[in-house]
Amino acid sequence: MIWFTDNRSKKRIWFSLIITFITFFTLHAQDVDRKRTAIYISKGGMGLGYSVHLDHMLKNPVCGTWSVRIGLGSIGYGIQNEGTENIELQLLTVPVAANYLIGKNNHFFEAGIGGMPIFSDFEGIIQNDFFRSAGFNLAFFGNFGYRYQALSFGGVFRLNWTPVINKGGLSLGRFGISAGLSIN
Repeated sequence: MIWFTDNRSKKRIWFSLIITFITFFTLHAQDVDRKRTAIYISKGGMGLGYSVHLDHMLKNPVCGTWSVRIGLGSIGYGIQNEGTENIELQLLTVPVAANYLIGKNNHFFEAGIGGMPIFSDFEGIIQNDFFRSAGFNLAFFGNFGYRYQALSFGGVFRLNWTPVINKGGLSLGRFGISAGLSIN
């Protein structure tokens, strides 16, 4: 669990989570003809470490459709700061994305973009391949991959490539795998 020492970080986290969930569920509630909704867990990809996601297709995917997704993830890092000190860093991620799905029946190619607030429990400056500072970071990502999703209640499987860019630069080596349930 991530514990933050200052109230400003706590307020940012709660504000981001509340606004994101309100937006997602408002869009979901406006959809009178419920389409495919999925909940799944991921390793890697958009959530960096382990994450759980809620995904909703905005229309029936006859000739392609958009989906929106929100997730919550966590990952721990051990890094060496300025060549002297080893630091254990815990990160909380909140990936939010929009994907366009192309395919038939249960099989889709998905391509999309999104953003991800990243919160850490460390106050100070860190420089490594992904972060330039600790506390609050913001990353943007692309998403390209395969998705299997059942027509109604059933399985979801995803395999994707997720390039990420933030203050630390561009990271092209991010891949993810997901499994979960399709619900209506």
